Amino acid sequence: MKCELFNIVLHSPMGPKKGTLKIFEDDDVLSGIFTILGYDNRFSGISAEDNKYAFFVKIRSPVGDIPCSVTGEIKDKRLIAIANTGKGVMKLTGTKIDTDMEAPLA
Repeated sequence: MKCELFNIVLHSPMGPKKGTLKIFEDDDVLSGIFTILGYDNRFSGISAEDNKYAFFVKIRSPVGDIPCSVTGEIKDKRLIAIANTGKGVMKLTGTKIDTDMEAPLA
């Protein structure tokens, strides 16, 4: 199982929101934790060839949950993605954090 960690910025209409994205990849199955606005949000999705990803997450916020579908790709340790939410479409960028993390056992 592959595990990657990113520092991210969600470019929202209310200004940039910083967080982290932890991705676990096992074959084409994707899962992880999207941490933003002080909340950990678990997700699942799929990975495709060429480091492309798609996942759905409910983002917890002080005003309620926001459904969000994310599509993006990783190139040269940079994450570039689009977050499509009920509040609009937002750019999501990130930088990979080099760690020796191991994926947890099921």
